[in-house]
Amino acid sequence: MDTIDFLNGFELPFNMEKGSFEKRICSCKDILIQQISGLEKDLWDIDKTYHVKIIENRFNAILDSFKLVIAGKYSSAYDCFNNMMNTNSSYEKLCTNNPCNPLIGRLFYRIRVIDNPLVLLNKIDMFHIPFEYRHKVKRQRYSLLGLPCLYLGGSIYISWLEMEKPSFHNITYVKFENIQAKLKIIDLGYRPFLVAAFANECEANNNVDDTKRIFVSDYIEWLPLRVACSLFKQHGDSPFIEEYVIPQLLLMWIKENPATNIDGVRYFSTREIKPFNNPHFTCNYVFPPKDVKEKGICDSLNSNWKMCEPVSFQLVSSSGIPLGSTEGRIPREEIELVNGIKWQYSVTVFGNMEAIISLYPMGKCIP
Repeated sequence: MDTIDFLNGFELPFNMEKGSFEKRICSCKDILIQQISGLEKDLWDIDKTYHVKIIENRFNAILDSFKLVIAGKYSSAYDCFNNMMNTNSSYEKLCTNNPCNPLIGRLFYRIRVIDNPLVLLNKIDMFHIPFEYRHKVKRQRYSLLGLPCLYLGGSIYISWLEMEKPSFHNITYVKFENIQAKLKIIDLGYRPFLVAAFANECEANNNVDDTKRIFVSDYIEWLPLRVACSLFKQHGDSPFIEEYVIPQLLLMWIKENPATNIDGVRYFSTREIKPFNNPHFTCNYVFPPKDVKEKGICDSLNSNWKMCEPVSFQLVSSSGIPLGSTEGRIPREEIELVNGIKWQYSVTVFGNMEAIISLYPMGKCIP
């Protein structure tokens, strides 16, 4: 088995239906070590000895951090996780500095569900929860108690899935665009098959160089964290969800290490597991505030993004407003809304929503 075969065969989220967090992580660790130990020599020059050792060490650090959390030793858990991330600045290998980074020029979306669809929301209603309402912050995969964060989706479709498929008539939505020179994020958005496709294309074009080898090597090296942050939750309605422990430690690590200048995390949705060629399309983003205040919103987030006025689906759909220009930004993906039947995204209600919102000019988030 070569590197491309390995990446094509290893699926995320790691699908082991039953078992505790520890059991699933240990199972995945054994599988990965066995497969990497058996890799054939190829153009990607994967150092099997190094990768087996680093992957085993990182799985062990993740397991130790988890065990300390469930033992109530939160400070020790964070120290263990922090050591894994900061050793030799290894976290940099997770950041958006790879040769197939698709973030530049992308649009991001956010939706809210309201009981009365005729109520018009303002921009501040669509930003992160104001600090004075931190008591409303809900538990999520990437969340910290009482810390409002800005959550965005790469498409209206994925935002709708994350909100558990609400009625369209109760949706208000908005688009965001980053105005920083470059976002620096922990990038957990690539599934292995996408890296395999990238590697295969490089081989086909005789374009395998050291930069691309490093990208593939770094991706494999950090598979333990990618696995631990994307496990399916088994007890979704429980007060404590063990699959959220490691993602929340990661968000805490970002907040505790401002010198890294990391803006947030990109992660693929566990609610949409069908393969898509566009990683941005099915990814979510979390941006924790850098300036925490008693009231109001984060000044850094406010200055680093622009957004349009909120759009009420109910009002727009009944007003006869024509579709806007897609500007080449609506994904050319097919989505399966009914089992066995696929539609081009651009002709679905989600594509129409993105086309309509393209008419809306962007401006400062909160004046």
